[in-house]
Amino acid sequence: EQYLSHLDLGDRVLLVSDKKFVLLGADGRELLLVKFKHVKSIELFCPLEQNDDGNVAWGVFMTLSSRQSGDTYVEVLRCNDHALATEVLEQLQRGLALVPKSEAT
Repeated sequence: EQYLSHLDLGDRVLLVSDKKFVLLGADGRELLLVKFKHVKSIELFCPLEQNDDGNVAWGVFMTLSSRQSGDTYVEVLRCNDHALATEVLEQLQRGLALVPKSEAT
């Protein structure tokens, strides 16, 4: 497995490899682990909500599928600004592009 990048999301850190990504909380605890072969789509969405400071929160929506159950579900990575959400989207798309077509769901 090859490390590709990491992003500091303020209270979380996103680690991206060529096979999966993991979202870690401020305490280093794993909040989300997803293999790219289970990702059906990734897109940027705004606005999710307005923050206390008046800024708009952006979301990176991921449609995922489970090979075990065949279910499809959505995970959302919330970002406090557009630039950060765009960077998250680009890094996840970079990892997704490395999944061989034979492994994609």
